[in-house]
Amino acid sequence: MMYNKAKRKQGHSLVGQLKQSLLIVASLIASIFIFSIPISIIASPSQHNLDAQKGALQEDLNNILVSMINQETGLRGHITTDNITFLQPCTSGRPQFLLATQGLKSQAQGSDFKDTATALAQVEEPATAWYSSYAEVQIHNMQSGKLAAARADSTYAFGKALFDKFRASVALLQDAMQHDLETIQSRLRITGSLIVLGALLLAGMAIIVLWYTFSRVFKALREQLGMLMSTTSLLGAGDLSARVQELDYDELNHLGQVF
Repeated sequence: MMYNKAKRKQGHSLVGQLKQSLLIVASLIASIFIFSIPISIIASPSQHNLDAQKGALQEDLNNILVSMINQETGLRGHITTDNITFLQPCTSGRPQFLLATQGLKSQAQGSDFKDTATALAQVEEPATAWYSSYAEVQIHNMQSGKLAAARADSTYAFGKALFDKFRASVALLQDAMQHDLETIQSRLRITGSLIVLGALLLAGMAIIVLWYTFSRVFKALREQLGMLMSTTSLLGAGDLSARVQELDYDELNHLGQVF
């Protein structure tokens, strides 16, 4: 049977179209890895660093509080008993306080810890006031034999008010630090969610392209194979005038030429 090739419109290669579609799908899948892996590599250390920073900040805050409590307890014991042994926690507590304060400052740098830095300054103020205006004065009173002045209720009340102010500022520092850390954690969660969303979006696009491509190809194949089968049936029935219509896919169109 002859096949009329005159004025046939440009056909498409079935194999070529499948290759092109699969290449698009493969590119989308590759994009998922290209998009997610580098960001995940960045995000994972960021979370690890934040966890380590949380621990370091909390440790410094605990040391600030403990060092001040040691100073207050030691000084109170010295005033009550006039035993110089109690001064050891007081004198060693001050350097520990300064060291812990400096450690927290170094950890809480940058705009992410703005509230923490502000609250820390408010902690240093009453702590310094307690040490310079009360502790050092009381130590001098005890060393000078001014026991009555050192043990006076008014003197004790003055020192207690300063220390209570310090305790209140530590509670505010804890809240500020927690707020800053939660803000950073929230930002990391958003970044992680965007990574997952982007990966899901690319995966969804790959599935849609794959589904659309194969649906289109299978539909066209059914139609064109139907034409071939119809022509074959007519030829089998003895209708030698039957002709295969122009087919879109080159491979099937070539098969029509064979007929």
